Amino acid sequence: MFEWFFGPYASLLQGMHVLLFIPGTCGAPVDLLRAVTLLLCAAPGARIWAHCVAYRRLRRRSPVYARDEFSALYELYREAGELVGLRRLPPLHRHADEDPLAFTTGCFRPAVFLAPALVRSLGAEELRAVLVHELVHVRRRDNLRALLGSLLPIGAFVLVLQVAALYALSQVEQQLGFAHAGLIVAAVLTLLWTFRSVAWPRAVFRRELSCDYHVVEVLQNPLVVAASLVQVWRLQKALSSRRGARLIHAQPLLRNGLSVEERVRRLIGYRPDPRRAWFTAARRALTAAVLLWTSLFLWAYHASDVRVQHAEAVSEFVRPQP
Repeated sequence: MFEWFFGPYASLLQGMHVLLFIPGTCGAPVDLLRAVTLLLCAAPGARIWAHCVAYRRLRRRSPVYARDEFSALYELYREAGELVGLRRLPPLHRHADEDPLAFTTGCFRPAVFLAPALVRSLGAEELRAVLVHELVHVRRRDNLRALLGSLLPIGAFVLVLQVAALYALSQVEQQLGFAHAGLIVAAVLTLLWTFRSVAWPRAVFRRELSCDYHVVEVLQNPLVVAASLVQVWRLQKALSSRRGARLIHAQPLLRNGLSVEERVRRLIGYRPDPRRAWFTAARRALTAAVLLWTSLFLWAYHASDVRVQHAEAVSEFVRPQP
């Protein structure tokens, strides 16, 4: 059942070996693609390093709220944790009165950051909604999922795109030139721009909207959740913004005015959807099936002698002709 995929998979492995093989023995056009690939591999590492440095500085600069600082804050925080189902609450840090006012960050050691202006300005119900929203991010590990989702899929897809282009050229028995390499690089840059400008903002909006719906299911009052978003947005517009916060991979409560308007509109028209549980179960079952099929395919290919046969049959068309 896997034989049809052995040939393309062997070509994919050969193309990855060519793109990531350091010595320049494949000609200048392939060296250009290799440089782009290595740059794309180094960029996520640099981004993770910048996030870790900014996250440590933020935690040192933002002390944890004292128990007696706001009398009802920790009580609301404990209630929010019970509503979400968290047994161990992450630390609640005091954040400066600047944009963003409430956010969650940290992949493996998450922490919630809350500005004192929110505690003083919001009522108990609105503040509870904000805390529940942030703890939902913690419960779902959205920071880790978002970090992996912003780095791994696009990197893998870019690499597969380059290898697929090399494989297509090999099928038509055409030598790779600078014109082909330039077209591949242009396609990669277009893909990156489309992902960062179109696909990723939509994914972020759907994640925030999913958390809003979860908060509504917990509090059973969509108007309170919508009112908390509006009040936080009004307060956030009146305060300054911190540029350094862009280096931190966080889940802020609000990002821009357009998303706030759309989230409030959907919350006002919120209706419980009994099919959501079936859709979630179907997505999980499909994901499990794909992972199982992939595992069986990799075992069937790498555990058999057919791997050597396909590897020898792959054309080394990218090497310069003598």
